[in-house]
Amino acid sequence: MENTELDLIVEDYSLGEMLDNTDIIRIEMNAVEYPLFSKNKKIKVNQIIKYTFDGDRYLEVKPVAGGKIPLEFDENVFYGLMRIYKKQGHNQKVYFDWQHLIEETGIKYNGTSLTKTKAALKRMCETHYVFNNLFYSNANGNIIKDNLSTTMFSKREITLKDAQNVGEEQLKYFRSGKVKEIIEVTFSPPFYDNIIRKGFLYFDSNELLKISNAITRNIFMLLTKWRNGEEFLKRHSKYIAGRIPLSWKKENINKSVKSIINAMDDLKKMDLIKDYNFVKTSVYETSYFQIFFDKKKHNRNYIKRKENKQDKLPLQLTNVEEIEVQEIKENKRIVNKDRFEKLVTAFVIESGQDENDRIQRNIASTVLRQKYIIEEEI
Repeated sequence: MENTELDLIVEDYSLGEMLDNTDIIRIEMNAVEYPLFSKNKKIKVNQIIKYTFDGDRYLEVKPVAGGKIPLEFDENVFYGLMRIYKKQGHNQKVYFDWQHLIEETGIKYNGTSLTKTKAALKRMCETHYVFNNLFYSNANGNIIKDNLSTTMFSKREITLKDAQNVGEEQLKYFRSGKVKEIIEVTFSPPFYDNIIRKGFLYFDSNELLKISNAITRNIFMLLTKWRNGEEFLKRHSKYIAGRIPLSWKKENINKSVKSIINAMDDLKKMDLIKDYNFVKTSVYETSYFQIFFDKKKHNRNYIKRKENKQDKLPLQLTNVEEIEVQEIKENKRIVNKDRFEKLVTAFVIESGQDENDRIQRNIASTVLRQKYIIEEEI
């Protein structure tokens, strides 16, 4: 049995006083701006990552007990999911079989990729993101100042028999006789509401997946958002590092800045930026980048948008602190799958709903997973 104690690692990215086609997919604004996927290859089970920005702003990425937060591979799966989302008409629910998702992710379908993709989707739907005075809501045209806790989406498996009982709507996603089950993904309201209300950017998914280095890919997406179609952009190294994320601990700053420089070189070679200047004033801590673009060449998939409150977040105040790793207890009971299903049924009935209603069972399962761990999933 694995340990269910969660470790909390804090990275502080406050800026102090430094700041002066069918393949075109929508990516939710907060997914571009903040580090929802970790580039750290040493992430451990039960490890929470907390990113602190200026003032009281922070993002906490919290895995389910016994699990990990979303990783670099998971980000590719997310792009594949966005391709399906677009092809199915930008609905809150999307349907696919595993081979379909893997193909859309741009990797070869085999036993290894199947196992990795299943694990990636599980991490994404179980991880909670806590935004404090940080989450941009396009509906409000502003930053939500409250503490917002949400997942990206939920998922459930649908067998052929289940689909036959429902009707034609789900049956059409069984692409062949070899498909025994499909997956239904339901995007959480905070993420989905931003997508449908234009709190998103367009990207060419093929272009993203061709950028093999995850740091380079993230910087490309961030630059696209920040420049808003303009030919010039200036950003401090610390600001960029905080959004990827790269460590800004004193012993890692030089390495992180060099990683950004390498990414800029890659983007220039791939003709995704025109040029850049790296300006080191005295030390790497206060260095910055001047990045140049060609409007005709680099705006081909870009839709000009109005500046919003997220673009104008104040970026001064607090100093950088190193916070010791903390441990918190996750008091969850371990139950087997059959027992968990009985708990779901009881929850739905007590709510006055039909115990066979799939949507209600899905909601109940999400709630109960805050209290229980399914033994077979550990």
